[in-house]
Amino acid sequence: MDIFQEDVPQTPSSSQQHALLASKQIKVIYMGVRNSCCSICERASSQEKPTKEHICYKNWTQSATAMEADIIVDGFKQSVPMYGIVYAELIGDGDSSVMKRL
Repeated sequence: MDIFQEDVPQTPSSSQQHALLASKQIKVIYMGVRNSCCSICERASSQEKPTKEHICYKNWTQSATAMEADIIVDGFKQSVPMYGIVYAELIGDGDSSVMKRL
């Protein structure tokens, strides 16, 4: 199975989403999201108020540039338990940090 990597962001940011697509079926087989900030937490912090109870989607504390590699590696790790597949090929954007981690 050939896998395409679909990138959403063009620059490092506080939130990134990436998808792994199966080339034959053209369907998303894995979607990963990393957020380094939460608007509710940020607002409370800037107003120096306690944070209200909420569902916090912050799930990333490392650099913004490491988000992409982490999402793609996680997608590859999940392929066997989720679908029982092992990838034969990766068609990506040539990001060396992703290739080093695979």
